[in-house]
Amino acid sequence: MSEPGVPKQQNKKCVVCGSYSEEGLLCFKHRTATKSLTEGYKYWKEAFNISFNEYLKEVRKRPETGVWVKEVIDYIVASNDLSIISE
Repeated sequence: MSEPGVPKQQNKKCVVCGSYSEEGLLCFKHRTATKSLTEGYKYWKEAFNISFNEYLKEVRKRPETGVWVKEVIDYIVASNDLSIISE
């Protein structure tokens, strides 16, 4: 069901936070965080030879990790849904 005043094709919600999603499964902030997370994994994997799940665990506990990235990690861990990685 569409929200009043919002065309049906634009009534998309981010799977992480429920905010408006212009395209796909993620809002702009969580799409950006997911991109940062996947880009970072390339370097961590090469440097530390760790799995993606180990990487998520390590990044999640670091104090310098941003809130949006932590929200994406929490969503992936809770739902076991890696489909947002290809967003």
